[in-house]
Amino acid sequence: MAKVLIIAASFNAGDAITMMNLFSKWDKRDLFLASPSKTPFMDYFASFYYLGDKECKPFCLFKPWIKLPKSGVLDYVQNDADKNKTMPMMHKLLYHAYKKLAFPVLQYLGLYNRRYSLSVSAEFTKWVNEIKPDIIYSPVSNEAMMKFLMQCQRTFPSIKYVFHGFDDWCRPAYKVIFRTSYVQRLDNSYKNLISKSDLLLSTTEMMSKDFRIRYGKEFTTFHNPVDISVAEDMVTSFSDEKYHIVYIGKVAWHNATALRNMHDALSIYNASNAQKVVLDIFTSTEKEILNYFKIRIDNNVILHHSIPNAEVIPLLRGADILFLPITISQEVISFAKYSMSTKMGEYLFSGTPLIYCGPKGIAMTEFIEEQNIAFHTTENGSQSLLNLIRQCICNQAVALQVAEKGKKIAMSLFNKNEISMEFYRLLSTLANSKSA
Repeated sequence: MAKVLIIAASFNAGDAITMMNLFSKWDKRDLFLASPSKTPFMDYFASFYYLGDKECKPFCLFKPWIKLPKSGVLDYVQNDADKNKTMPMMHKLLYHAYKKLAFPVLQYLGLYNRRYSLSVSAEFTKWVNEIKPDIIYSPVSNEAMMKFLMQCQRTFPSIKYVFHGFDDWCRPAYKVIFRTSYVQRLDNSYKNLISKSDLLLSTTEMMSKDFRIRYGKEFTTFHNPVDISVAEDMVTSFSDEKYHIVYIGKVAWHNATALRNMHDALSIYNASNAQKVVLDIFTSTEKEILNYFKIRIDNNVILHHSIPNAEVIPLLRGADILFLPITISQEVISFAKYSMSTKMGEYLFSGTPLIYCGPKGIAMTEFIEEQNIAFHTTENGSQSLLNLIRQCICNQAVALQVAEKGKKIAMSLFNKNEISMEFYRLLSTLANSKSA
């Protein structure tokens, strides 16, 4: 079995689950992880190297304020609950000041991806030489990580390199001064990185097609895998008689407006119907952030804590309708153009009717429209969502037919067992191949 070292800017939430599903055919003893962010998924790896003070250097303005933890192999990572209890008040204030003031300024000046740099240290080199990976796999995801991987290519030339595109980070959705030269610089560096790669992967056909044109390299598509072995009788039902629309995931700038529109649509619907409908949001997003995005929690929207991944599909099956929101705006098109939500396969596999809203011209909208597997809209505002709610409730037989079609497609395109096996074969073949 090929030894694989995953190097990622972070290994949390949806992307981490996707990668763990892809690598599910590997023995833990052959998987290794390196990241500048601590992860709750350490148990999935034989060894985790934290890229700390030896490799990570903060942007010069932040050096007096930041003291990085020590680099090295970690056996334990402090969880978020512990972290929140022990974080000094001054650190919390500085963090909030950074998020509200420094963060947008860095983005506009094109310095956000340079807020820290990474370099290959002697300690990291020693660790890599000790574990002897056959392959280094990375989703790249930002400029600091890209430059670090280019150093890895020079330091470890005999290792095979696999890069996986999860989104189009070279073209940021936020406004950047001198955007054209900024994007060109990132593009040129990325071309240099992937020119020395052994295998390039994507998450959607649209990404593979457009990246082939943009970078002149072939990308192989791997859809986000879903565990479809969950027993059909595993259902988590709601106890009341309301209709429940469920959204599971984070709340952020790319979907906040769509969630507010759903709230307004439900407010209108419930004002004139005896049978009430509520939106249940299951999220790890903090209430402070929800307030920042003006997400109202009232009789129309119920907030729940996030749930373990193993409980997601039973909950989706127990819902009446599912909601997959992408805000319809030009900025979001840039951010989400090539991405595929990690929840797409789970939503479809549940067999529960799905309402989707998203802008035209992105991979998810194209997929939904081509397959006709959801009640969907590309129009902004609450009225279009209100119409879709009425369609789902008044035409339940049709809604279930559409959902059943989506389930069949999920079993074909997002099947974890088949995707992870093909992924395993592809990387094993690469590891056993001779270098050119």
